[in-house]
Amino acid sequence: MNQTHVTRITAVDGVRAIAICLVLIGHVIDTFGGPTFLGPLRHAGNFGVRVFFLISGMLITSLLIKEWQATGKISLKMFYVRRVRRILPAYFVFLFTVGILDYNGFIKVPQIDYLRSLTFTMNYEHSADRAWTLNHLWSLSAEEQFYLVWPLLLLKLTPVRGKNLCVFIIFVVIIVRCYMWAMLNASGSALTREIQAIFDSMALGALIAFREHSRNIDEIKTAARKSELLLLPAGILLVVASIGTFFVNKDFYYTIGQSFTNFGIACCLISITRRPNHFTAQLLSNKVLVYIGSISYSLYLWQQLTLHHEANSWFTSFPQNLILTFAIAACSYHFVEQPFIKKKK
Repeated sequence: MNQTHVTRITAVDGVRAIAICLVLIGHVIDTFGGPTFLGPLRHAGNFGVRVFFLISGMLITSLLIKEWQATGKISLKMFYVRRVRRILPAYFVFLFTVGILDYNGFIKVPQIDYLRSLTFTMNYEHSADRAWTLNHLWSLSAEEQFYLVWPLLLLKLTPVRGKNLCVFIIFVVIIVRCYMWAMLNASGSALTREIQAIFDSMALGALIAFREHSRNIDEIKTAARKSELLLLPAGILLVVASIGTFFVNKDFYYTIGQSFTNFGIACCLISITRRPNHFTAQLLSNKVLVYIGSISYSLYLWQQLTLHHEANSWFTSFPQNLILTFAIAACSYHFVEQPFIKKKK
C-alpha cells in the first residue's frame, strides 16, 4: 500500500472524527451539567450524520468499482458478508446491553423500538414518545437501506452507467422532498431521515467515487492543483445551507437547502482526497483524529446511553458521561468490532 493511499484513508478518518465530535457536542449540551454555552451547536449532530452519509456513499462505491474493475463483476454475497461483519456484531452487543438495562429497570424502551431497530426501519415515522436510547439508530437504518439497494442497482445497470444513475438520483430526491413537504405535509424528521428523502447525500458521495475512478493519473494531478479553490464554495454552501436556511426558513432547508449542504461537504471531501500531502489532509491525518475516526461507529452506537439528556445520574452527567462514552466505545472497537473485521472466513 503506497503512502498516498494511506494518507487518503487516514484523512477520511479525520473527517469522521470531526463528524462524530459534532454529534457528541450536539448531544452532550443538554445532559446534566452540560456545556450550555455551546447551545448554538445543538443541531450540529445532524450535520455530522450527513458527513457520514457522504463518506459511506463514497467509500462503498469505491470498493464496488475496484471489485468490478478487477474481476468484471460484483459479488453481492461477499459485499453483504463484509457489511454484516463490519456492522452487526457491535450493533447486536449494543442492543443486547440496552435490553438488559431495560429489563432491570435502569432505562425504559418501548418494544416497538426494538422491532424497528432489528428491522432497520428506525428512520421512519412512528410515535412521538420514542425512547432516546435507540432513537439515533435511524441513521444506521438509513445506511443499511442504502447498502441493500445500491449494490443491486449497480449490478443491474453496471458501474459504467453508475455516474448517470447518481446524477439522476440526486435530482429526483430533491423532487421527492418537495412533494413530501407540499403534498404529504411531511415532518422535518421525515424529510431528513427517511431514505427516499436523503438518498441524494449517499448518491453524491458515490458520484465522487465514480469521478475519481474515471480519471487517469495526469487528470488527478491537474485537478489536485485546482482543488484548493473548492474550499471557498464549500464554506459558502455550508454557511448558507446550515446556518442561513435552517435557522431562517426550515421548510426551505428541509426541501432544497439540504442539497447545498451535501454539495458543500462533497467539495471538502474532494479537496482532501485529491491533495493528500496538503496541510489540511495532513492535519486530519494526525493520530488522535485518526483514532477517533476509527472508533466513530462505536462512539455513535454507545453515546446515546451516557449522553442521556432525560436521566440525571453520575453516569449521565458532564463531563464523566463524555469520558465514559469514549471508554466504552474504545472497548467496543477493540474487543467486538476488530475481532470480526479481522476474520477472513
